[in-house]
Amino acid sequence: MSSEKVNGKYIWGDITESEIVRQYDRKGREVACVQVDDMFRTLHNVQVGQVPDLRATLKLLKDMPMRTDDIFICAYVKAGTHWMWEIVNMLLRGSAEYDKTVKEENMIDFHFPKEFENLESPRVFNSHFTWRHLPTEIRDKKCKIIFLQRNPKDTAVSYFHHMKNLKIYGIEDDCGDFIDLFMKGRGPGYKSWFDYTLEWQEFIEDTSHRVPILSLMYEDLKQNPVAQVQKVAEFLKIQSDTQLVRSIAEKCDFKNMRKAVLNKNEAHPSVSDYQLLYRKGQIGDWKNWFTVAQSEEFDELVRQKMGTCTSKFVYE
Repeated sequence: MSSEKVNGKYIWGDITESEIVRQYDRKGREVACVQVDDMFRTLHNVQVGQVPDLRATLKLLKDMPMRTDDIFICAYVKAGTHWMWEIVNMLLRGSAEYDKTVKEENMIDFHFPKEFENLESPRVFNSHFTWRHLPTEIRDKKCKIIFLQRNPKDTAVSYFHHMKNLKIYGIEDDCGDFIDLFMKGRGPGYKSWFDYTLEWQEFIEDTSHRVPILSLMYEDLKQNPVAQVQKVAEFLKIQSDTQLVRSIAEKCDFKNMRKAVLNKNEAHPSVSDYQLLYRKGQIGDWKNWFTVAQSEEFDELVRQKMGTCTSKFVYE
């Protein structure tokens, strides 16, 4: 599979009609996507060259060389990856100052593995992929993984606003339509939240791989940030005094991150308002967007699909 980067844009190889999945929202509007394994990329997303050809990169990623001090932050879309990215980098530097780079630069989903070869150690990667798409050497090198989860209703709403803000996805203004696609596991981007969560649970519970994993909940980080930042520091074996941990927790408060984001070089032509990537971060905002019927339907889906899920989600 040929794939390359030309003038800052990723060029996909030829796409056949059999690789295209045409999805429809409740109003019958079409969202045409290229399906690659368990993920989807809209044709619009492919055409603007924002991400490399998944058909090629998924294979390359499996063989990506790892270092023993590599760190991975893994979470579903809009479950706190940006948040944890800042926390981890502040802890590593021993300073409550925002990183000059952006997490997308170290996101394995958006780059060829060779683009990471010259990064200084420790490298902090992040991804929305399930564990089976991560580099195989993670197991051999025992790279640390921080896995973050968020209640799925708030995730769905935040995902909608994120996609609408990213012009490359062509998402319309109806959150209800997006929630419907989310429940069907057909939202543009990544696989079903339900399947994603269960696959990660299976990996975490399988201790035979001996990969060190720290599982955190978004809501715990929101309600008790100091304790959660301290937990991350201990997991990474970083000696941090109480004042630094408190300073990091304060700097990584959503309001402060929204103010700081425009001071970083995060301008992107596909983003209409970069501050919206840190929209609210509130627990229970889903109530402003879900109808009663949608909430009940979602609850029933959770009962049907997530019976074996051991995670306890906080919805308000």
